[in-house]
Amino acid sequence: MRPTVANCGDHRLVTVARLEWHLNKSCSLTLVQLQSLLSIEFNADVLTSTIRKLDGMLFTIKTTRIEPAACNNDLNKTKRQTFAASILYHIEEGDYVVYYDETNYKIYCKRSQGRSKRGQRAVEKMPASKGPNVQVQCVVCLGPTA
Repeated sequence: MRPTVANCGDHRLVTVARLEWHLNKSCSLTLVQLQSLLSIEFNADVLTSTIRKLDGMLFTIKTTRIEPAACNNDLNKTKRQTFAASILYHIEEGDYVVYYDETNYKIYCKRSQGRSKRGQRAVEKMPASKGPNVQVQCVVCLGPTA
């Protein structure tokens, strides 16, 4: 969807606003990626040196901080609380408890720098699973063996 503009000054403001929108959506976009997005949306060639002028808008390059999308939200906290209560109930009842755990060795690569306004973190929301991994599994038994 191409935004409508009245004159050249408005066109510049819309373009800059769109750049800011893209960076707020994904802070790790490169200048070339931003250039191609603007080319698609506005059907205009914009130089990467022009886009780099975002530094004048107080956008700077920083190391990105990963914030998992589903980490510590209210639903997950409730699920963990219910699970912990269930485990404690079974331990109190004297049930035989087997602890099974797995750990993931992630084979994952991502861009580690992104742009954000000065004074703000470059945060990138990531899904809980980031790609292929190797699983290491372990079972620990507490109690007599049969």
